[in-house]
Amino acid sequence: MHRDIRYRSVPPGTDHDLVSLDVHAPDLPEGCDRAPVAVWVHGGGWAVGDKANNTAAKAALLASEGWILVSINYRLSPAVTYPTHNEDVAAAVSWVVDHAAEHGGDPGRVTLMGHSAGAGIVSS
Repeated sequence: MHRDIRYRSVPPGTDHDLVSLDVHAPDLPEGCDRAPVAVWVHGGGWAVGDKANNTAAKAALLASEGWILVSINYRLSPAVTYPTHNEDVAAAVSWVVDHAAEHGGDPGRVTLMGHSAGAGIVSS
């Protein structure tokens, strides 16, 4: 696993953890050269939450099916307001597409998933 990869630049004074992601890349099954990638966006009412919350089970399930999980953080309210959350997630997805192959992922097979506020972000 690769942790705390910064996916975008932010203004000075911003906690860089809030614009970071973790890549949970399992060993690829025999005969598979590129795995599909699932990007996970946490919930928390746009104000709380973290990319590490409850990801172990998701990563294990996806790995068992030959998928890579990328769990992302985004800047939170009230420090930022809409549409900053969405812009951060869009930047993270762009990073995933650009760097998927470096982690064994297929940049042409990226899906978005989220819970609560994260689901709202990925659906917009």
